[in-house]
Amino acid sequence: MNLESFTKAVKEKVGDRDIIKTAEEIPISCFELHNAVRGDISKVEDYLILCKWLGMRPGFFLDQEAGEPAPVTMADGLERIAKMELELAELRHSLIKANLEAQPEGGKVRQALDIVVEMLYFKQWHRSEGKFADLLDLLAPELYQMWQRDGVQKVYETLNGPEPEDCEVES
Repeated sequence: MNLESFTKAVKEKVGDRDIIKTAEEIPISCFELHNAVRGDISKVEDYLILCKWLGMRPGFFLDQEAGEPAPVTMADGLERIAKMELELAELRHSLIKANLEAQPEGGKVRQALDIVVEMLYFKQWHRSEGKFADLLDLLAPELYQMWQRDGVQKVYETLNGPEPEDCEVES
């Protein structure tokens, strides 16, 4: 058993909190928690209770050799995951921004995104048909011309195949 690692994990989790209140929350006697913080664990039951409180399986410390690094508690793991997710979101944002900035000023994707973001930001739903027409013209001019000439149903059928008879789309 790696008692040093177990003791370190208990000390870190107790931290600066009041030992009596912490013992009541676990639940374990204040005396046994105090002993565990000092590296003395005498009862298997207390060890099992403290492992559960630490979020560690009991075998973890038993399988460790003395001198191995301290374990990662569940709370530590969740905190690390949250930090990594935030870093990933920031990286994703940076990559999207870099990609948009690398496109030429008249890049279609950038223009399309500007149209969509403008609609969402200003909530100008009354202008949405015109904005969607702008998007269609920007991204697929041939479909825009078809829409102008033959109506939206023809464009829909071109992209998705004909609709069943009972589900007509208005032009």
